[in-house]
Amino acid sequence: MLFIISLLISFVLQTYEYYNYLAILGCVTIHGNGSEIFKFQNKTYKEKKDFVKILKQKLPNVPSNKILIQVPFEDRKNKPGVSDSFNKFLTINSSSFDKHVFKPKSELFIQVGFVKDKLFFNCNSNFFKNYHDANQCMEDIKKYEKHRYQEQYLGKDLFGKLVWRSTWKNCTYKCFTQLGFKELIGRLLLELNRYRGSFKFDPVKMSYKLYVTAQQFAKRIAKDGFQAYKKYEERPISGVFNVIFKPLASVQMNQWYTEFLLSKKIKYLFKRRNRNLKGLFDRKTRRVGFGIAKTENNLVIVCFYR
Repeated sequence: MLFIISLLISFVLQTYEYYNYLAILGCVTIHGNGSEIFKFQNKTYKEKKDFVKILKQKLPNVPSNKILIQVPFEDRKNKPGVSDSFNKFLTINSSSFDKHVFKPKSELFIQVGFVKDKLFFNCNSNFFKNYHDANQCMEDIKKYEKHRYQEQYLGKDLFGKLVWRSTWKNCTYKCFTQLGFKELIGRLLLELNRYRGSFKFDPVKMSYKLYVTAQQFAKRIAKDGFQAYKKYEERPISGVFNVIFKPLASVQMNQWYTEFLLSKKIKYLFKRRNRNLKGLFDRKTRRVGFGIAKTENNLVIVCFYR
C-alpha cells in the first residue's frame, strides 16, 4: 500500500529549479591592522579581486550571488550575542565583494571541501563531486523535512509503536539521510533487533558482503522501476525490499514487523512474501545487509539476510 501511496505522491509533487547558498568557511584572516588575507585550495591571496576571480574560475556553475565567504567577527567581545548565534559572511556580486550578511549558525549550507586538492561539495554530511548534485540534496531536505506525519503509517501493534518512537525520536529526513544513509541503516538495524528481542531471538549483525549485494539490488530496482519491483516482489529470495516515499523511510521496518505479525495470524496471505519476510525474524538469522537507492521522490530499501 505504501508503494502505491509513494507513486501517487511522486506524481503530484513538482520539482522547481532553485540555487542554494554555498558557504566557504575558514578562508579569511583579518589581522590587527585591519588587513585581510584570503586562502583557497592551499593558495593565498592578498587582494579581494584576485580571490573573487579564482572563486569564479573554480566554481563556474555556482551563481555569484549564492556564494558566501565566512569572515570572523572583529568585535566578538562587544557583541557576544550576535557572534554566538550567527555566522558572518561576505557576498559577492559579478566582479567583487558586495556586502556582509548574517546567517543563523543553525542554518544548513552547501559547503566546499578538499581531498588532496580535489574539490568536493558537502550537503548534510553527504559528499558530491559537483554543485548540481549537492544543490539537489539541499532541495530534498527542504522539500521532505517538513513532512512529519510518519506515525500515521505505523502498524497497530502497541509494542511496535513504542519501539519505533524510541528508535526514531527527533530523527526525520534530514537526520537519517546523513553520511550516505548510514544513520537510516543504523536505526533500521537497531529497530529490527528490538523486534527480534521481543521473540527472544539473538540480535543480528551487519555483513559487508550482504550490504554490497543489497546495495546492488537496490540500484537495480531503482533503475528498472515498477516492472522490476513486481518481478521480484514474490520471488523466493533471502531478503525483503520496498519502494517508499522518502520521508516515510523511517517506518519501513515497522511495516515489515507489522506484516510479519499479520502473517502469523492469517497464514494464507502473502504466502511467497511471507517466506522472505520470515527470515528477517527467524531465530537462525545471524547477519543482515541493507541497501538504499534513490529515485526522484522515493527510496528503495533492501535488507538481505543469512
